[in-house]
Amino acid sequence: MALALSGQLPDANDALTLKYAAPIKLGVPGRLVRGELAGLAHIQLRVSQAVSGTLRVRAQGLELWSRPVSALPERRLLIPIKDLHLPEHFDQLDICIDQAVPQQEK
Repeated sequence: MALALSGQLPDANDALTLKYAAPIKLGVPGRLVRGELAGLAHIQLRVSQAVSGTLRVRAQGLELWSRPVSALPERRLLIPIKDLHLPEHFDQLDICIDQAVPQQEK
């Protein structure tokens, strides 16, 4: 509260919107404000169904981060914000899970 009253908070207009694609059912936060102040350490996700594939963070088609995942509904997935190296000129992050396609038996 003291930072807000003294005008030391980052500019709320310098924020990234986070867009989450199915099967992600919940993602926190909805926006990331650029700045030096400490905030959440991770983007937190939950999925609506059992999923296996690659969790990806992209900005205008450029992949910023990815990791293989296997998750069940209501299990928390974490993306470390410090690992994203957010470019200045982007205003949106797209977060998705590219699901693995099961191989056909021969």
